[in-house]
Amino acid sequence: MANCPNCGSNHIQIKQETDVNWGRAIAGYALFGVVGAAVGAVTGEDRNANACLDCGTSWKAQDLYKLLGLIQDCTGVKLNLAKQSHRSFMNNFVSEIGSYLEEIPEIEKRADQLIINAEAEVKRRGNTVVDDNWWIGCLFFIVMIIVVLQIAFQIAIATSSLLNALIFLIVMCLSPFLFIAIYTILTEKIETICRDKFNIEVTFFENQRRASEQKARYKAFRQSKHKEENDKLIQDAKYEALIMKREAERNLNRKIKNFMERNPL
Repeated sequence: MANCPNCGSNHIQIKQETDVNWGRAIAGYALFGVVGAAVGAVTGEDRNANACLDCGTSWKAQDLYKLLGLIQDCTGVKLNLAKQSHRSFMNNFVSEIGSYLEEIPEIEKRADQLIINAEAEVKRRGNTVVDDNWWIGCLFFIVMIIVVLQIAFQIAIATSSLLNALIFLIVMCLSPFLFIAIYTILTEKIETICRDKFNIEVTFFENQRRASEQKARYKAFRQSKHKEENDKLIQDAKYEALIMKREAERNLNRKIKNFMERNPL
């Protein structure tokens, strides 16, 4: 460890400075490296730097320790920087594998973002299910209003008397109430016809209770399906994120294998 990464000299001096001329780029590999107590034993504090008295190279012992630990984890090789071949091996590793090591955190970040986006989409959807039948009544109401207004407007155009204009205004004011009355009559008539047709022997209130229970069961079913869809959205995102990370790991292993074949020690 106590050798210069540039020339291999063991004439090392610890200086209290933060500016170094070697190894700052590899700080981005910290996610994959190994940091242990040995760093503190070499540097004492992070603001200290090691300086070679022979070639003038300065570096953070923590950066060098991370890099050597990373190389050992990836290749199984424990380097001795006193040897020129080992220093060349280390420099080739940084130049050939280092750029991909910098890409891996970005890949992991994108993979994690997939999960975050899926969870945000589930939160946006909410946990409640909107009733599917509400729009029928609204559509019927709008159609009835349009029909009544069209009739009243045609009457007002056909005649220009004050009386007809007054009738038009009255029809406009009474049209909502007319709609409610018509809707109520039609609803009651349909319910009566249905009860007669299927020979319902229970009371109207019993039918209402059963209808409420059926609606509650249907709503519970819809909510269950809604939850399943939300869970599936998150699980799919997690699976896709896992695929991205595993693919990045496989690519790294292939690059390391090719590197080892080209750089035997």
